[in-house]
Order: sequence, then C-alpha cells, then structure tokens
Amino acid sequence: MTSMITDRHSPVTAAGEGKGAWLATLEQGANVLQCVLFDGNTKEANLIGIEHIVSEGMFDMLPAQEKDYWHPHNFEIPSAQLVAPGLPDAAEQALLKLLMNSYGKTWHTWHTGRHDAQPGHDLPLGDPKLMGLDTAKARRAAAISGPRSSATRGGRDG
Repeated sequence: MTSMITDRHSPVTAAGEGKGAWLATLEQGANVLQCVLFDGNTKEANLIGIEHIVSEGMFDMLPAQEKDYWHPHNFEIPSAQLVAPGLPDAAEQALLKLLMNSYGKTWHTWHTGRHDAQPGHDLPLGDPKLMGLDTAKARRAAAISGPRSSATRGGRDG
C-alpha cells in the first residue's frame, strides 16, 4: 500500500506549533509502516525526514525506554491533524482506521522553512530532530471538535 497523508509534528524538545508534513507510506506488513516525509506535495517538495509506524501490539512489546521516542496517533486522527487529502472518503476512513491505535517514531532531518515561515536551510544541516505530538493540545482540539466529520476535514466531500 502506498498512500499520501498529511500530519503535523512538533519537536519533542520544544513547545509550539507543529510543522506540516506530507507522508508517502509504504506498508511493511500488518504491524509496521515506513513513511518518507516531504515538506509539500508538489514537484518542488523536499524530503525532510522519516516516520516508522507500528501497531499498538508492536508498541506494547518495546522496552520502556524506547517508548519515549514514539508518539500515539489516537489524538491526531480525531482532531483531524492527520488526514489523507485527495482520497475518497471511504478510502481515507479505511486508512485512518488502520492508523488508529498506532504509534509513530518520526525524525526530521531538514528544516526547509516551508512549514512555518521561519528561515530554513538550503541543505539538511545539523542534528536530526525527534518529532512528536503535543498531546495536551491535541486532546483539547479533539474534545472541542468531537468526532471527525466533513467539517473537521475542511468540508471536503468524497
């Protein structure tokens, strides 16, 4: 399975707004997905990182110290932070159902500035950044917006 989805990631060590990322997802079996992250969905998009996604069962088997590197997707989906634009509603819902109760380990290797209007770099410089999710903010957003609806997806219909 190859799909394009969008997500928002925040550096684990810094608070603030997340950076949007387009993920091209490659299925590696029932319990693992590999994603390459881009800073857009055009031919000018740059490869900015990677995300590995595991099922809840795989996450539960990880050593406790390793779990600190992973973030849950359960808040990103109901809050519409994780969406699959361009897919028909039925296909998007099937993909998001697959990702519910999953966990991601995300590394950004290049800050291009295309997400946040902050100065970026022409090359991937410095250390990679472990990205996660501001779960407190996501929980508030999910509580306010309630379950995903066409309104939380920007009014897009299949």
